[in-house]
Amino acid sequence: MKHLPALMMALLLCEGSSVSYSQKLTIGLNSGINISDIHLISDYNYSGKWKYKPGPLQGIFIDYSLNRYLGIKTGADYSTVYYEYHNYTEIPPYPILNWSIYSSSALPLNSSTLITSWYPVSRWMNFSYLTVPFQLRVTIPSRPQLSLAAGAYYSFLLASDYEYDYIKDADDEKNDLGFIYSAGLSYPVSERIDAMFNVSYATGRRRMPGFDNYWHGSAAFALGVSYRIIPGRQYDNEEIFDSINNKIYLAYRGGVNFSWNSSKPDRDKYSFYAGPSLGFNIGYKISRGTYFRTGLSFERLGYVMRDSSDFYHRYSIEGDADYYVTAKVSSDYIVVPALLEFYAGEAKQFYFNTGTYLGFKLNAHCTGKAVEDRSRHGRYKLEETTIYENLEQAIITTDIGMVAGAGLVLQLPGKCNLDIGLQFRQGFHEVYDTDDISESLRPERGESIIRNSTIALHAGIRLPVYK
Repeated sequence: MKHLPALMMALLLCEGSSVSYSQKLTIGLNSGINISDIHLISDYNYSGKWKYKPGPLQGIFIDYSLNRYLGIKTGADYSTVYYEYHNYTEIPPYPILNWSIYSSSALPLNSSTLITSWYPVSRWMNFSYLTVPFQLRVTIPSRPQLSLAAGAYYSFLLASDYEYDYIKDADDEKNDLGFIYSAGLSYPVSERIDAMFNVSYATGRRRMPGFDNYWHGSAAFALGVSYRIIPGRQYDNEEIFDSINNKIYLAYRGGVNFSWNSSKPDRDKYSFYAGPSLGFNIGYKISRGTYFRTGLSFERLGYVMRDSSDFYHRYSIEGDADYYVTAKVSSDYIVVPALLEFYAGEAKQFYFNTGTYLGFKLNAHCTGKAVEDRSRHGRYKLEETTIYENLEQAIITTDIGMVAGAGLVLQLPGKCNLDIGLQFRQGFHEVYDTDDISESLRPERGESIIRNSTIALHAGIRLPVYK
């Protein structure tokens, strides 16, 4: 029963599907939150954690349609981005008689034990920007209507606040510029007014003054409303039933990834990591029973390591291991597949697809615990470290590989279908940057340190697309 509201909403969308209004010039308002996602651009940062923090977002936009499928979009957004950093500093030991002891841990203690603890120290930076984006938009005529946009932005710094006064640069150097990508859904509530939900991701390309190793970055989620100043023509009910494009399908889907590190050396040292999968697919009919399938999705991939190692985020031992590590390594990707899809059965309910994918990394992190024990001069030291490594420079920017999948399409009431699928993805290449590894320790030709492999289970709703 807990899934009944979601099912009712899906059926309502299916039953009420009809073409949306064509539009020429539209203005709108949006409001929501942005989630900070700072980018490390040089060296590794093993010392602490930049937290994802929410901040406010409000804006206006102007959208002009060149035709039914293409348009340009601009506007102005006011947003505040909050960054908060936590590093971990070792507390120095304090001698008590002939042995030392201090702890914030529940570990058992004795006179030959020295336990060092780590504590967080916070640093923060706040930025308020007026951002002007300029994007090219592509619209898929469905209901709700899907729009994808990509372009560039320029941000004017309005205010900033720091724990320490780091920035000494000129005001114009504090402004930011970069790339912005967005996807949105709109649903008409009247002839001229649409309700909207938009997701965007911005990544800066100007180094932060006083922090040369960082770029700005954030993901935004906003609700809004738009008003057509110059509306296009409206489709009547008789035309709706003739306007469905049977050569194209649009599916919104979600699910879970079970991913792992499939590198040949030390494969048994890694286990599965479960992460979310969310996106959409577009299928275009090539011939009877054959489609070309692509789309866009957010995927969190990774692996789990529980073993002795010299590193927190990968297995490697020279001599005696430095740590016993229990860690999760995760990377967020935007994945674009290119698949051939074949349908079987009289009702074309079963399908198989295969092809390739291209993944664009957004960020990468390692979290967990590491325990180190040492014996020196008759004293024993046990140290537990809380791990939070930024691996953005350790994991390369792109991943490419092969895809094979199968699924089932079931008819729902109305004009929609339920799409349930299982998919296997295997990366072709190494995704770990081996530049920091000596030649003698690099993997042999054809082998890798980290290679992505994923089994994804997903379900979605296929909506009609209109001509």
